[in-house]
Amino acid sequence: MELIRNRLGESVLTEELLNGLTWPRRESRFSGFSSANGVAGADPRLGFGGNIEAKTNCLQVDKRTRFDLASLTKLYTATIAAILHAGGEIDLDSLLSIWMTVSKELGQLTALELLTHSSGFTAE
Repeated sequence: MELIRNRLGESVLTEELLNGLTWPRRESRFSGFSSANGVAGADPRLGFGGNIEAKTNCLQVDKRTRFDLASLTKLYTATIAAILHAGGEIDLDSLLSIWMTVSKELGQLTALELLTHSSGFTAE
């Protein structure tokens, strides 16, 4: 089982954390998800949940659901950031305003929110 820490510092399964951010929950960040966690030499743990769209009576995400991948560099950036975070070299839960000079709105976000596409910003 792949354990990660939530914003309160509690250890949770990746799938539990993602389910907590999935629509229709009040604090939702996205409609559905598909995830894979693993280590070298072992089979990955697959997880999924939520709906294809953020509305009722639509298809649920399952192991056959495919999502469009945007820029693949985001995957590598997030992976490197996770490695640095695990090594204690950066804190992904810090506000961006601590790292650099940004707008007030952007400064209220964390690097983790940007890396996981859960900031609430639209694609525009």
